[in-house]
Amino acid sequence: MQFDIKNIGTISAPIFFILILISPLEIEYGAKIVLATTIWMIIWWVTEAISIYVTAMLPIILLPSFGVIPISEVVVSYSDKIIFLLLGGFIIASAIERTNLHERFALNMIRVFGYKPRRILAGLMITAGLLSAWINNTSTTLMMIPITASIIPYINHEERKRIGSIFMLSIAYASSIGGVATLIGTPPNAIFVSLAKSLLDRDIGFAEWMVVGMPLSLISLAITWLYMSRYIKSKMSILDDIEIINKRLRELGPMNTNEKIVFYLFIGVVVAWITRSILWSKYIPMIDDSVIALLAAIILFAIPSKKRIIDWSISSSIPWGVLLLIGGGLTLASSFTITGLDKWITSKLLFMIPSSILLVPIITTFTIFMGEIMSNTAMAALLIPIGANISTSFGVDAIVIMFIIALASSYSFMLPMSTPPNSIIFGSGYVTVREMTRIGFMINIFGIIIITLIGTFLIPIIVS
Repeated sequence: MQFDIKNIGTISAPIFFILILISPLEIEYGAKIVLATTIWMIIWWVTEAISIYVTAMLPIILLPSFGVIPISEVVVSYSDKIIFLLLGGFIIASAIERTNLHERFALNMIRVFGYKPRRILAGLMITAGLLSAWINNTSTTLMMIPITASIIPYINHEERKRIGSIFMLSIAYASSIGGVATLIGTPPNAIFVSLAKSLLDRDIGFAEWMVVGMPLSLISLAITWLYMSRYIKSKMSILDDIEIINKRLRELGPMNTNEKIVFYLFIGVVVAWITRSILWSKYIPMIDDSVIALLAAIILFAIPSKKRIIDWSISSSIPWGVLLLIGGGLTLASSFTITGLDKWITSKLLFMIPSSILLVPIITTFTIFMGEIMSNTAMAALLIPIGANISTSFGVDAIVIMFIIALASSYSFMLPMSTPPNSIIFGSGYVTVREMTRIGFMINIFGIIIITLIGTFLIPIIVS
């Protein structure tokens, strides 16, 4: 057997599981099982020994088998309502992609911004950011790569390689940053909302999230654009017209009936999500964001048309693994609380934070750099309940720290493994690890500063 990192991870994870079980750690039996399970999952997640989605199913096997939590309670987290919110969002996003509505939007956005290099960079980043707020960042990045690649040949030959890598890195970063704008933009957002309800009985709706997420996303995009622009020489020559974009728009032609249906339905869903908690939830309390998303998905299946907007074949494009990953993360998070493991870990970590003044920057920094080696979904599920306990020890509202961890989970930009957009861009061959690490480190620092400020001044006001 070839002992590469994956093989080592495959073998070492269960060994560590056993070592923790027989260790003299002074914690309850159930907490020790949950800790051992968590270490097993972290090793497999970090080394990618097997699929991170398969790893997310380990709690279903281990926790009931060792008598910690009955299987009937374990599987509840895999059907949390927040999972159905994302499922509905994925179906809507698939309809947008199937009708090419996303491509039409992207091409028009780029054309609006003009053809000067820095304007193109702004157009690419804003387009990726806005799309990623509603469509998962993986799909956004995959769609933006061919559009960006079609622009790169028009760049001055001497600058093409360097500026091409900047364009590609920028759409990866913008895709991740855009995900924090809305509740369905990236899984950590949804995990936070679910845990806020289960741990604190606090309801965070679409509107409340966007009041924080949208400004954070826009500010981050602007700062990232300014930083990335410094790598583009102001006098770099580029053609006044990128005919390939206009040509593709002509090929798409005017919006057809299905595109219009999806567009208006999408607008209706967004309006319903934003206004629910503000205007009408008290009159129709049984309808929440998940119901709205699923209702829209069913309408898309049901609308008669010569060519159906979507049918069940669309299920192959839905990222079911992400839903499993969220379920596994929520199960771990709830088991931390049930067994008291979160309190034990908190007691061991408190010495790292000398005062409440440093709580927010330390939590933000730790989350962002931890995200460089771990799935942001898994990390959010692990850190949010721990953050809730740490905040209580310092007399800080737990919901604030939970919110900060959810946001910071999307701000790791240094390594190909940090996020799916980073992995995709690295795989495209336009970017080296050295470039990504060097530039991504500074974007991480900007993220720490921005999230610390928003976490200190804005979030306490919104959640109070």
